[in-house]
Amino acid sequence: MTTKEEIEDVRQHFPDLFEKQLNVRIIPTALSSIELYRRKWFKEHKNDFIEIESWCDKDPNVTKGKVLVEAALGGDEFKEITYWDVDKDLFNEEKTEFGYVVKPHRDKPKKLS
Repeated sequence: MTTKEEIEDVRQHFPDLFEKQLNVRIIPTALSSIELYRRKWFKEHKNDFIEIESWCDKDPNVTKGKVLVEAALGGDEFKEITYWDVDKDLFNEEKTEFGYVVKPHRDKPKKLS
């Protein structure tokens, strides 16, 4: 017997299986399927540098009031990796559930030695 919670879990995290078994289409929103929403978000940002790791200014190598962001093209660690100095307030305001999207026109590239 399948519970309502199990069905909800499949819809949220295994939408392809859910759609196939019930012959339905799920709209990719955070409420309908977090997995489809995640895929859509990354597809929309495939040409952006997305945070994969970050360090705040408590780290001695990070400038006061900044966040050091390690970002990858499309959020893919196997693609181009870059580093950015980002204003801490802007970072906190703009960070999404999938990471911070670098704004190359505003954020400053950082070379690590």
